[in-house]
Amino acid sequence: MQEEMLEMFKHCSIDATVVESMSYFWALPYRPKNNSVLLAVTMGVPDFSKMTFDEKSYLDLIAINSLLMNPLTQMSGISLIFDWSGFHMSSFLAFKPVSVIRLMNHMLKSLPVRIKEIHVVNIHAIFRVVCNFFYFVLPKELRSCVFFHPNDDWKSLHQFIPPEILPEEYGGHLKQSSMINLLEDVKKLEMQFGELFTFGYVKTKNIRQSLKLIK
Repeated sequence: MQEEMLEMFKHCSIDATVVESMSYFWALPYRPKNNSVLLAVTMGVPDFSKMTFDEKSYLDLIAINSLLMNPLTQMSGISLIFDWSGFHMSSFLAFKPVSVIRLMNHMLKSLPVRIKEIHVVNIHAIFRVVCNFFYFVLPKELRSCVFFHPNDDWKSLHQFIPPEILPEEYGGHLKQSSMINLLEDVKKLEMQFGELFTFGYVKTKNIRQSLKLIK
């Protein structure tokens, strides 16, 4: 599994200033009743003229890895809101199914992450095929944790997550300024992630030691 990840990312190079201009991965300040960390991913924000899909996948991975430094999160898991507003054709064309499968396998098999709930909001019908692909690459036991909500019908989402801990854009009470940008310090996140590759096969030693994609 480690070798697959190294192969996937070996040609990536990410400009830190580009990441700073594309804030798309957020943690909410409060946990829901299941005690998981609540994350919001705005799918339409990443600009794939400035980064590849594999590079975005790397950013997702190092952000989630940083959350797992907290033992409570390891035990209680994460819940995600995938917000598809602003997702357009250029994003669709950048989508790489093979990378999604590799990333999902690595998260579920190599990281101590438990996914409690996945909520899908603001998806346009034309891009439902992308969302359906995400759904079907999930293990069967996780598919029951995926919930699709009607566009702009926040009552559906509020059945699972109370508005008191959601931002205003999802019909909640919190200001956007209270949300935590998980990619605010990507160089620090990469340093933490690199510790996972301290050990491994001899043949991948050079690649592991040189895994620094953030410039």
